[in-house]
Amino acid sequence: LLCLAALLALPVWAADPLLPVETVAAQARPALVKVMQAGRDGLDGLGAGFVVSADGLIATNLHVIGEARGLEVEMANGEKLEVVE
Repeated sequence: LLCLAALLALPVWAADPLLPVETVAAQARPALVKVMQAGRDGLDGLGAGFVVSADGLIATNLHVIGEARGLEVEMANGEKLEVVE
């Protein structure tokens, strides 16, 4: 039952290995974000992350954020969001 519940929680593309790569990429792309780290002379670092929840929670790796003070997130559609927390 636990395995079935986990499978049902997966996106459709994860349960169907026969979907073309292009389809999987198109379905996953809206959740991907670019994380930019501002430095004194402009862009100081760049990394990736993904949307976790509709209220704006983004997941990324600690090495992407580092000790950055100024962070900005760019959504897949080009919209840029300021990181507030």
